[in-house]
Amino acid sequence: MTMSLQPTPASAQNGPEVREAVNRLKPYSPGKPIWEVQREHGLDRVVKLASNENPLGPSPLALEAIARSAAELHRYPDADFSRLRQALAAKHGVTPQHIIAGNGADELIKLVAEAYLEDGDEVVVPIPSFTEYEFTGLLMGANIVTVPLKPDFGYDVDAILGAVTARTKLVFVCTPNNPTGTYIPAPQLQRLLDGLPDGVLPVIDAAYSHFAAAADYSDGLEFIRQGRTALMLQTSPKFTAWPASASAMPFPSRTSLTLCCA
Repeated sequence: MTMSLQPTPASAQNGPEVREAVNRLKPYSPGKPIWEVQREHGLDRVVKLASNENPLGPSPLALEAIARSAAELHRYPDADFSRLRQALAAKHGVTPQHIIAGNGADELIKLVAEAYLEDGDEVVVPIPSFTEYEFTGLLMGANIVTVPLKPDFGYDVDAILGAVTARTKLVFVCTPNNPTGTYIPAPQLQRLLDGLPDGVLPVIDAAYSHFAAAADYSDGLEFIRQGRTALMLQTSPKFTAWPASASAMPFPSRTSLTLCCA
């Protein structure tokens, strides 16, 4: 069956108005794909650094898993990510019930916003940081309360706690931070978690944790293991290496995970 939509006169275009929240959004401008840069400049080889992707390519184990699964692509996948969540739980020392898997951290951030935010709620976001926190908050009709980083681009825990009000639902902390590369040391992160009142959910975005080697760095998982109320995000495209002893159930190329405890 073929269906075509014919243009209608302007006077007949009386569709519904978009939500007010949509008008508050700022369009995201992604980096150009490699093929487009090659075409524009006549280049054979381009090294892309704009999208924070793993420059080494996907894990060989992931490629093998994809090849094994190709014959089942006509089937709906396991929406519960059962085997993946079991493998991740074993790796991180938590239960599968602690883990939510999704198609990239963007999807999980959006799901968190959809689950918790209503019109008029507040989201505390240190700036500059990952723009998706503000985007999803605005989409859900929330108000974004920004807290500038310190002059050295460190986190100002006192300022973050001071920005929390009775309307605050979510507090985002990206560590290491995108785009500054700075992180919040574990003692400061604990002080932040200790200072947040009940009813406020801290979201610790540790997408770049694999680049953090400082002795006082924490991705937040230790606090989740203690039973603290928090969400921790990680994403596999940022991985820099794949150990030979990696699980036989490797991360797909765009899987992110949320570890949570309430």
